[in-house]
Amino acid sequence: MLNFPSDFLSEMKELLGADFDTFVEVLNTKASYGLRINSLKKVDFDTLKKDLNLKKDIPWASDAYYADKDRTPGKSIWHEGGAIYIQDPGACLPASLLSPKPGDICLDLCSAPGGKATQMAILMKDSGMLLSNEIVPKRATVLSQNIERMGLSNVLVSSCAPDELSERFVEYFDKIMVDAPCSGEGMFRKNPEALNEWSRENVHMCAERQKEILDHAFMMLRKGGVLCYSTCTFSREEDEAIAEWVLSKYDDIDVIPVKETDFYKNLSYDFCETGLSYGISEDEKVKNSCIRVWPHKVDAEGQFAVLFKKRGEEKSNINHKKNRKENTSNELKNTELFLRELLKSDSKKLKELLKDLDDRLLIFGNNYYLLPSDIPSDFRYKIDGLKLLRPGLLICECENKKNNKKSKKNNNHIDFNSMKPDHALSRYLDESDINYVRLDSSDASDYIGGQSVILKENPSFNKGYCVCTYHGLSLGFAKLSNNALKNHYPKGLRKLNYHYE
Repeated sequence: MLNFPSDFLSEMKELLGADFDTFVEVLNTKASYGLRINSLKKVDFDTLKKDLNLKKDIPWASDAYYADKDRTPGKSIWHEGGAIYIQDPGACLPASLLSPKPGDICLDLCSAPGGKATQMAILMKDSGMLLSNEIVPKRATVLSQNIERMGLSNVLVSSCAPDELSERFVEYFDKIMVDAPCSGEGMFRKNPEALNEWSRENVHMCAERQKEILDHAFMMLRKGGVLCYSTCTFSREEDEAIAEWVLSKYDDIDVIPVKETDFYKNLSYDFCETGLSYGISEDEKVKNSCIRVWPHKVDAEGQFAVLFKKRGEEKSNINHKKNRKENTSNELKNTELFLRELLKSDSKKLKELLKDLDDRLLIFGNNYYLLPSDIPSDFRYKIDGLKLLRPGLLICECENKKNNKKSKKNNNHIDFNSMKPDHALSRYLDESDINYVRLDSSDASDYIGGQSVILKENPSFNKGYCVCTYHGLSLGFAKLSNNALKNHYPKGLRKLNYHYE
């Protein structure tokens, strides 16, 4: 039995009335468990669902399912390869409510560990641009790792305070997610340690911090843009009271009634059948614009979400003209030659990577990144000086960049010994883009553990880089030479002691 603070119980009894006893009873049962499928991957989803025993879908999110925690999907090849993301069913709600579209310019302001960011990027079909920010450096590192694992190319990861961003990105973003730090009441069942940190003083402190974060977020929301504010707490002070505060402070901000959202219109279930609830407020507009997830009404942990819209012209005011060139012709030529030699000539991803290459190539030291193809014209200058952990898709590392740059011999050839493809690029690619070797579960487990992979049949190519795949899922690079396959799975990611099924 969880030992709840008496003040918390008093507040919940006032909010829930007759439902209070059921609520407390449910909080002492097993926490919910779910996952999302990465629909951008070209994999055998039927096999995935069968392997992980996925049957019941989460009604308020696409490609989201209830899962059996005892089957440890987080230690499966599917998870390691970025085909799934473990996420509480309730936490799938905010990104679904925000409903970002392909081509949108988006910000996830409090992003770690990356559940909502990866969900947003997938809803955007890996197009447009998402700046995924996390102020805490260690959490930002985890965020960046999850973005890479899922094979996303339209996401940048920063580690900045909200005021650092609001100074640069005034009325800039079409959609903003603010999954604000909160008192975490909705996670008590999942994380009982949070009970020790709870107090009324902490709730009040969280509410004040949430207002400060929203002040900066609204500065960055363009006219006509939409912001989703969410928490994983039951506290009205951090939920509906924040929405009421926003309406009282901002003359140009409105709440969006749930029934007027794309989320509501696209639900495959009746809203009442989902188990979701409206907000708790005497202001009918606020009440009908807020969504609550109560664990005693639906199989999920606590969640709250509401949409705000800034009044003004709907059309984005961002200019998407080309950027000023900053890379040398030799760097551009080498990058193009490298990609053309690495990938198949008819690869769809090759065409996407080469699109506006002169505008998108960003070089930090020996690392070659590609900015998202839909970045606004001024974006690369606005990010100058920001702490970026991931300034786009890392495609390769040039170990001998200086010599490559100065070489005037054989300009039509690039030395693969100096330019090596990065693991992040392998996660972006499919079997249709590059030579590949298919692995069964045993070989895939050995590969992820950093062990040698024995070829059971002759591949269709003679030498060079390829990706190792599992049911179509690209796991990482390997290199074929003299009929031997050298494992290029990053040493820092190898997991020798994991059991894969």
